[in-house]
Amino acid sequence: MAPALISVMTLAAPATTLVTPDMMVAVLRGPGRRPLTGPPLTAAELSFPHTPGSPQAIRR
Repeated sequence: MAPALISVMTLAAPATTLVTPDMMVAVLRGPGRRPLTGPPLTAAELSFPHTPGSPQAIRR
């Protein structure tokens, strides 16, 4: 699904590329993964110091 969408967005393929049976099934089926419950960061990444003026630095 993504390659077809990118091809249309970059004008490498006609917009009718998005109206094929395979694309319709993919759209009706929905995303293949569950939504994230939070940011996909490690503990080390979350503990990294924030830049001054950022919302995270202001809250501290």
